[in-house]
Amino acid sequence: MARSVRIYGYQRHEKTASIYTPDQDLNLDLVIGDLVYRESSTLDHAAIKAVTVQPRSQLSLRYSQRIYYRTVIVAVLYRLVSGVIVCLRKIFYLQATVQHIVDTRLYFKMAKRKEETFVWCHEKDSSSDNSDFSLRESDEDSNILSEEEDIDTASSGPNGTSLLPGDFAVVKVYGKTKESFRLYVSRVSHPSGAGYIGTFYKRTPQTMRFSETLEESYFSHQDVVHKLSTPISSSSARFKDMISFPDDLSDLTIY
Repeated sequence: MARSVRIYGYQRHEKTASIYTPDQDLNLDLVIGDLVYRESSTLDHAAIKAVTVQPRSQLSLRYSQRIYYRTVIVAVLYRLVSGVIVCLRKIFYLQATVQHIVDTRLYFKMAKRKEETFVWCHEKDSSSDNSDFSLRESDEDSNILSEEEDIDTASSGPNGTSLLPGDFAVVKVYGKTKESFRLYVSRVSHPSGAGYIGTFYKRTPQTMRFSETLEESYFSHQDVVHKLSTPISSSSARFKDMISFPDDLSDLTIY
């Protein structure tokens, strides 16, 4: 580093000048061109007021130190910027992953609600097999699931009601043995022979709201228990795609 010193001794030769200081730490021969000094009118003790001494070796060292410090600073800044970029990428990746998971769950939830249908299975009694309530006659077709007891055939209501396509009705669905049945809501698609082809609806638990299924089956005129009024669609998001009826259905056990 540069030092400011006061010179107490001075000898000038042809091309060099020898100087020394009171602390004896600096006693160098310098090229005159590298020495900056100020002369007075006399060459006495205070002939040269002050001088800044910068030997060539020290200049080289200072330059090397500057290069080293600059390299270190650039390396540190590069590491900091790289770390910030990596953190931002991870944050954006996590946000995209979370959004993808939310969108996927919402998609499957809506698809399941839209395509919700009956769950079919066989119920067995401890003593003997109960009748399966099938919407079709063949064994390979699915059966409607219900946890409630079978309705006895003696509790059947009026039948023979005439229906048109688009009408809703409560109809009987018999088991394979034809000894008992359950009641379901069906929408008439079109007449077929001595009955109708209808699309069946499933009742939501503890309510009288119904959601459409993908199940279609035949039922006869005699299977019609009650012709329903025009359905009412719900405007609530909770009961979206569900319908209800103004009819009093409290006396009927509908599945």
